[in-house]
Amino acid sequence: MLLRSITGHVKTQNWFAVGIDFVIVVIGVYIGIQVSNWNEARLESERGEYFAARLVEDIRQEFTIYEAEREYYSTVHDYALRAVVLLDSDEPGFDNELVVSAYNATQYFYAEPARSTYDELLATGNLYLLEDENLRNASLFLYNSTNRLRLSSYVLDSAYRERVRRVMRYDVQQAVREQCGDVIDDVSGFSSGIPASCRIDFPRASIVAAATALRNDPEIRSDLAFFLSSLGYFISDVASVRRQAEQRLEGTYIDPAANSESTAADQAT
Repeated sequence: MLLRSITGHVKTQNWFAVGIDFVIVVIGVYIGIQVSNWNEARLESERGEYFAARLVEDIRQEFTIYEAEREYYSTVHDYALRAVVLLDSDEPGFDNELVVSAYNATQYFYAEPARSTYDELLATGNLYLLEDENLRNASLFLYNSTNRLRLSSYVLDSAYRERVRRVMRYDVQQAVREQCGDVIDDVSGFSSGIPASCRIDFPRASIVAAATALRNDPEIRSDLAFFLSSLGYFISDVASVRRQAEQRLEGTYIDPAANSESTAADQAT
């Protein structure tokens, strides 16, 4: 209809009317573009809120994993400290404790990172959708940190772990794993930790033989000393990464303090 009006005005050479029609067209196009831009901005904002909500849940889960790993390896560290003492003890009554301590000091924790949302944002180039700069910076810091994976890799590849599992009889190792190893959570199916202290019910002669083999190994003490030194550093590093990530989240709608309380409750159950 507007085109017909413009055509008619051109034929009659009513240039004033043509000018008005042109202004109407320009205003209409401008309003259309503005509405389109507004709608696109609204949709992007909604997508940003959707991804932010998902990312918040992932970060909370990642914090829970960080805390679980820190607690797990703190227990491993305690077993390693106890093994240092027991390796130089000739008291036969400590053989059971030595075997358990030496083996549990080699235990390994791993959980897949909760980073599916972050990876999706990176892959699609949509990280800019996160309007909360603190949330964006915290996720970049947390998910680019390799500390947690380095800790587990260090334990898995340590010379001490390999030495203990070479020296100790397999049937004794199996007894420690079954009676004093990881406590599996019935709901998640993952390890909820290892007991802080434990003894195995196993033939005494086998326990004495395993303890003697450990004490007589010429390299085990130096391997254990190096393992302990590095393990303590990695545990502190993991705790530091979580603490720094929480500091970056201050002012966002993730409440690190509340999350810490829920994490403690989760671990207690």
